[in-house]
Amino acid sequence: PGDTVLIHFGGSGSEVEICRQFKRNFITAEIDEKYYKMIIDRLNSGKIRDKYRLEFRQRENVGMQPLLLEKQEEYDT
Repeated sequence: PGDTVLIHFGGSGSEVEICRQFKRNFITAEIDEKYYKMIIDRLNSGKIRDKYRLEFRQRENVGMQPLLLEKQEEYDT
């Protein structure tokens, strides 16, 4: 406790949150305003809100690229 941690890239604020939990001082930087706002919100609320979470999309009919020695017709749909 009481140590100071330098976090060069703020990102989502995970390391900042860990420093807070372990009662460490921290210095961090983030140039992307979206991530800066996420870090501030995370520190205030104690969690990452849904609006900042990644969205995974279902992809259908994704054409696979054949390997170098495979025939193209094996992948035609």
